[in-house]
Amino acid sequence: MKLVKTATTLALVALVFACDKTANLNEAKKQEKHFLQLEPSPIGIELIETQAEFVSPPFKSNNQFVIEYELSIVNNYKRSLTLNQIEVLHADIKRTPILTFDKNFLKDHFNLLGNRNELDSISIEPGRKGVATLQMTFKKAEDVPKNIFHRLFVGITNKNGNVMDVPFEVAITEIPDPTTITLGLPFYKGKWIYSAESHKDARFITQGKPSYPQRYAIDWAFIEDDGTFVNGDLKKNESYPAYGKELLAVADGVVKEIKDGIPDNIPKQIDLKIDRETICGNYLVLDIGDNTNAVYAHLIPKSFKVKTGDTVKQGQVLGLLGNSGNSDDPHLHFHLETDSPMTLGGEGIPYAFEKYTMLKSFTSEDMNRIFEGEKLELKDVTNDDVRLNEIPIGNGLIEFE
Repeated sequence: MKLVKTATTLALVALVFACDKTANLNEAKKQEKHFLQLEPSPIGIELIETQAEFVSPPFKSNNQFVIEYELSIVNNYKRSLTLNQIEVLHADIKRTPILTFDKNFLKDHFNLLGNRNELDSISIEPGRKGVATLQMTFKKAEDVPKNIFHRLFVGITNKNGNVMDVPFEVAITEIPDPTTITLGLPFYKGKWIYSAESHKDARFITQGKPSYPQRYAIDWAFIEDDGTFVNGDLKKNESYPAYGKELLAVADGVVKEIKDGIPDNIPKQIDLKIDRETICGNYLVLDIGDNTNAVYAHLIPKSFKVKTGDTVKQGQVLGLLGNSGNSDDPHLHFHLETDSPMTLGGEGIPYAFEKYTMLKSFTSEDMNRIFEGEKLELKDVTNDDVRLNEIPIGNGLIEFE
């Protein structure tokens, strides 16, 4: 009887082990499928180290689904390499590129670490690391691939001085599911100018770990219904209709951190030394759960209506919009980032607003004219471009009703 029981037990153990082994083999085959899709280097050796260090969820904007991420590239060759082109390919269906980023694009969107002002940024010296900021758009959520990889075309100069354009297939990357975070407004309804372009490549290092906390940061400034951005002396904060506007909790949460006591700047003039401690000016961090913090920056000193540790409800007043820190004009800097040891140490993550009306899009030149006091012409604005569950990108004018 004991022998039968022991044999039965061994059989069950063997069966469980076999099932586990089969599951592991199936999982290995899944992964192997993706690795088999990558062609080996045509020169017989790999010279570049490449990875997408963090991929945030796809988000909806302009009636499309958008993916933004940074692709890091390190030159492990003994000579300089030139990054000529990046192709993004669907890893699950076919090898046709989803999108191609050419040399002209990369000259504006590839940053060598340590110096962002080099004239030839696509030339990577030995041992040097750079980061390409990439964006892809898809018409429908179901069009977003689950896995992608990249084909880099790299110019290599051999010992004879001849340049070869060599393809390398690298960086298999899994794409997360689209974001499900929908927020309330960080301010009261009305017309708001926004800029969502100036923070994307802002890289921070926290306890030795790099991140892009402001990947989806937006700067907001209120305007009057007649298009007035500033009325009167451009050097007075009170001349700006945005100044002193009440800022609201975008969701229920707990006040995690408050920084106070930094004076407002004179508009167009920053006398404050800008560093990690002062860049946000007076700011508030709201823990909204699920490892996510909402960051409000550039508030008026001594204007906070809550304190650290307070539990707040969505729509509750937190403080007043100001012009402190790294700020030229009164505005709100707002973003979400993952939890981290300190503010600006997490990864920026996208979100959506339930409803807004897109009134106008602006170029960078348009934004500069507005900041210099030019009144917006709103005669040609219509209210028929309603956006649902989206986040704005680029620069423009939005109305929340």
